[in-house]
Amino acid sequence: MLTNCTSLRTITRTTGIRPTELGEHEVHDRQKRLPFWDQDKISNASIGVVGCGGLGAEYLQKLARMGVGRLVFCDSDIIQLSNLNRQPFFEFQKGENKALATLENLKGICTAETMLEAYALDFQDLDNLYPDAFTSVDLIACLVDNEQTRHDVSAFGLKHNIPVIFSAVSETSLNGYVSVQIGNGPCYNCSSPVAELDSNKKQCVDPSVIYIHTVVIGVAVFATAWLLLGKELPWNFYPLNLDAESTPYLRKKRTGCEKCGGIA
Repeated sequence: MLTNCTSLRTITRTTGIRPTELGEHEVHDRQKRLPFWDQDKISNASIGVVGCGGLGAEYLQKLARMGVGRLVFCDSDIIQLSNLNRQPFFEFQKGENKALATLENLKGICTAETMLEAYALDFQDLDNLYPDAFTSVDLIACLVDNEQTRHDVSAFGLKHNIPVIFSAVSETSLNGYVSVQIGNGPCYNCSSPVAELDSNKKQCVDPSVIYIHTVVIGVAVFATAWLLLGKELPWNFYPLNLDAESTPYLRKKRTGCEKCGGIA
């Protein structure tokens, strides 16, 4: 296992899991049985993740089990006891940085030879201090509860022609969404204009329950796998309503979007 560690960054390569008994199926056997699956595409993929909280840490664990070849992720937040009802951390990790703790947890979860690259930074500082960290990834997942960061990640994806998956949950814990910014489709600003950001709005402590995180991350992981496999998603916005019908659909660009210049 190779490790390069600083106070802000840790890089580790896991060794993967191999059969130990004669005739034993290898670890990815079940997903490789799917007629559309190509494990080589998954193994060669590189994913960037912004946020290692309730959504991000869970998302990373799913990708690690799937065998994604490189996972790059960042978060400047620290672990608190109130996170443990829905975030995959442990009591002994209280006070640790979420990104660095996530890397340690992923070491025991990865099923393949996966490069893990963790940054104890928010996205804006990461882009400033390590500008190349995300430029070579195949896809970015933005899984934070900060609207300005969503806009910044969206702009980064547009600039570098990298697809971005956004996901969030509501404070009622009954609703969430998965949105995909890709190709000639709408950008994040098309539906949530940066001009409408409230700079005076402060982050607050919202209610949060694990079941809505589990539901939206399942959809986000599906979208990720589908795109890595070269499949075309039939939707770019998937609202998830536990108390009502959920119908995914294709959003259109907004005429005159300030970020992508989209037309309807």
